[in-house]
Amino acid sequence: MKCPVRVLLAFASCINLILAVATPINQKPLKQDLEVTVRLASVDDARAIAEVILTAFADLPHIKYAYQHVNPDNFKTLVKCATLNIAEGLKYAHIFAHVAVLHTEKGDEAVSAAAWKMPWLLLGVEEPRETVGPFNPFSSMWATSFEECPGSAINMTRAQLISDNLALAEERLLDDVHGSHQLYLSVIGTLPKYQGHDIAGGLLRQGIQHGLAQYPRSHSSLYATLSATEPGEVLYFENGYTSIENISIPSLEGDQHFRFDVMEKLIYRSE
Repeated sequence: MKCPVRVLLAFASCINLILAVATPINQKPLKQDLEVTVRLASVDDARAIAEVILTAFADLPHIKYAYQHVNPDNFKTLVKCATLNIAEGLKYAHIFAHVAVLHTEKGDEAVSAAAWKMPWLLLGVEEPRETVGPFNPFSSMWATSFEECPGSAINMTRAQLISDNLALAEERLLDDVHGSHQLYLSVIGTLPKYQGHDIAGGLLRQGIQHGLAQYPRSHSSLYATLSATEPGEVLYFENGYTSIENISIPSLEGDQHFRFDVMEKLIYRSE
């Protein structure tokens, strides 16, 4: 998906893709001892999704590079503005998300979340001129959330660099190849203390099933696509994705490189 410069956004569209990359979750031996329920998310889940994803992404190198001044105080503000953005994104028919909820004696806790962008083709309608791009809670902020977002926590020049390079790679490797025949995984994350239980794998599989259920069988094929961070590749390889091309994005200073793996999986082909 392209960097969404066409969308209804008022703030920093360049940070959309740097945090939209599909994120990692399983690096420990899998356990199956958690009582987790996966359900389709609604606007009411926006805050829980924001908290899960912000926490899951916090230690990734490219996030630390662009978000230089995040602390406990402005983290709360980031959650607040991300919540507004997620709620707005979930109003669109071609955006859907799932939340994994852990059931405990103290109550239910959202521990993992994933969001996808369906091609408008699946909905049988023409894509509106102005629409949200690849959805994630860190994307450029809507007008309603502009004043809530701490610009001092984000180095926009660095964010622009990463976003532009990812956008070009995805346009060349995904959009130009698959067009509207792709189900794009925008973001996925699990709270660190619950990683290693195949929760993300469950969300991944549930998202594909949801997309396939709405895909017109008159069309020839459908691919699940994403751009993975390096730690997340294992999860996607285990779930049948293949690597198209690795992208290495250098920092402005030239002292760091951020690697992303653009990946695909054929999930439907007509006979």
